[in-house]
Amino acid sequence: MSHPQHHQFAQLTQKLFPQATVLQITPLAGGISAQATALELALPDGSTRKIVVRQHSAIDRVRNPNIAADEFRLLHHLHTAGLPVPLPIAVDDSCDIFPIPVIVVDFIAGAPEHTPNHLDNFLAQCAAMLAKIHQVAIANLAFLPEKTLYFAKRDDPLDADLNEAHIQQVLAAALPLSAVNPVGLLHGDFWKGNLIWHNNNLVGVIDWEDAAIGDPLVDLAKMRLEMLWAFDIATMQKLTALYQSQMPHINFVHLPYWDLSVALRMIPKFATFAEDAAAESHLREGIRVFVQQALEQIL
Repeated sequence: MSHPQHHQFAQLTQKLFPQATVLQITPLAGGISAQATALELALPDGSTRKIVVRQHSAIDRVRNPNIAADEFRLLHHLHTAGLPVPLPIAVDDSCDIFPIPVIVVDFIAGAPEHTPNHLDNFLAQCAAMLAKIHQVAIANLAFLPEKTLYFAKRDDPLDADLNEAHIQQVLAAALPLSAVNPVGLLHGDFWKGNLIWHNNNLVGVIDWEDAAIGDPLVDLAKMRLEMLWAFDIATMQKLTALYQSQMPHINFVHLPYWDLSVALRMIPKFATFAEDAAAESHLREGIRVFVQQALEQIL
């Protein structure tokens, strides 16, 4: 209970659950773009309830000052549509308790699965869930941003070892891409760290602050790179084939360009999430293989 924001969490609890008391405060690991904290509450009837308080990063709040309210609306829409997302409880944008808006959601019991015992089952559920997300009706999601293929010019020196300049040139020559797929809902950061598993079942998809509307291949490309990093290129291709079988109407002709776009976004971030030199070397080699397979399909 020695969490530095203990008093604020207690105030928020009293605001939302007036008769409840906070039993435990647990920071949740893994959040980069949002700080998530689990609260275990004692309710008046003697039961307990676990909730999560999410505070978005300054970068996300600058990008979208309404991000807390938007994520709350999205979670409500997705929960109603039957997706396994955290049940949204409240959004507090009064800034009376915390200096920034926060959202409160139910805790989903389980944990990310980084070393699955049954890889084929793991891949099949990942592909099915991604397809399910991409088939959500988007008529009421106009508040989400639209994601198109572009790359930002960097002021920093480009990564010569990974031939970043050449990747930029290939993408620049292809832009603008013709629209070959109907736009759909994108999670924006669909990778195994945002998937909650319990007893080998995928029971939750969390962290929706990067959600957008766009070509479904955006999410697929990100997941492909994550699968290559976590396993190997054969696993990446197996996931892709499973997704393709779920989404036969999707045109995959532009997938290599989305792969290159993902690679460009990740190259400057190695230092952010590589734990040490060995980890960075692994990430760099994965990018090298990922880019090479994309270029071979284009050239």
